[in-house]
Amino acid sequence: MVRPFRTVDIDAADVGHHRDALDVIMSGESYSALIVRNLFPVPVLAAVLERLQRRETALIGRASPYYSGQMFGRILPHEHDMEGYFTESAAFPEESRALFRGLGVDFTAHLENVLTTLAGSKPVQLAHTPDGRLYQAFSIREMLPGAFIDVHFENEAFDAPPMQPLLALLDGPQQLSAYLALSVPDEGGELTVYPLRGSDPEAAAIRTLDRTAESTYACIEAIAPPAVLNTAVGDLLVFDAGRHFHRVTRIGGQRARWTMGSFLALSRARDRYLYFS
Repeated sequence: MVRPFRTVDIDAADVGHHRDALDVIMSGESYSALIVRNLFPVPVLAAVLERLQRRETALIGRASPYYSGQMFGRILPHEHDMEGYFTESAAFPEESRALFRGLGVDFTAHLENVLTTLAGSKPVQLAHTPDGRLYQAFSIREMLPGAFIDVHFENEAFDAPPMQPLLALLDGPQQLSAYLALSVPDEGGELTVYPLRGSDPEAAAIRTLDRTAESTYACIEAIAPPAVLNTAVGDLLVFDAGRHFHRVTRIGGQRARWTMGSFLALSRARDRYLYFS
């Protein structure tokens, strides 16, 4: 049975009133998304975006193989060079501080503090291997006009071999997505989420269809009409991307879509949340 997709929308000042939010979303039994408005100042993010566009960062930007645009960081499920991945990911904590230097915000510290509050004071920590190597803290995506991302659900990624060592650290193959908008396009580029989970019986046929075809979207929408999760610059979105089919619609206009995001999952001991990208 398809369940409704519920969203809770709050201001950053009200985060303390939602201390069980991550556990609620992870449970899959109540609401499935939380939007925290005004978490980061718009001028700060505008300055960060300018630094990225001027390449004033040691983070490596690469053309995306999946959409028109670029990505700072690697895509773990599709990674073929794990040594290169861990070498690059080791630079993320310091380069995050450098991106925000002089702007009055420590991005990682602020994000971890907010997420820890939403986790009921469970620690929220960057995932690392048993021998201490850090996973990538976040990725930054620029999607150019005309770009889109096909419908998918993130728990599919756990089937990939590079995800298996990470999965050994987690309670199970379930992850949330947490991302921040740095720039929103003139039109389109909407995160569209379907109240259809990859484990639902109705999803079995969908999983075998062409994910780029409009006929596939029509099939999904006949089963589960979509919800659009609109966020403005500075808003944080946490949602159950692991279970739910979702996509980013085609971007129109002249302005690119920029986001900065990570994934979250419960540790194997269920005593903390780990984030990674």
